[in-house]
Amino acid sequence: MDDNSKMIGENGCVFIDNSVTNDDIYQIYVASDAVFTVLTEAEVKGGTETDVMSKMNLSGKTIPAGSILTPYREIFSDVTITSGSLIAYKLGN
Repeated sequence: MDDNSKMIGENGCVFIDNSVTNDDIYQIYVASDAVFTVLTEAEVKGGTETDVMSKMNLSGKTIPAGSILTPYREIFSDVTITSGSLIAYKLGN
């Protein structure tokens, strides 16, 4: 996926108000204040999944609406929130 495709969300998005697993998410927009319990990154090339909750300092925090989260490496694969809502932009359909 090229950068222009990412800018317009060409491959669609998914609304998250609970959890998604084993997905290919390149960006998360926090639609309403959210509390994360799981945020995992995986590499497109088959690398090992990494829990990034502490790396991003998200544990026990309420992330305000309007925030945008992007992965350190390539993609987010697993996302779980206990409150709030997200719009997650996907690499593929």
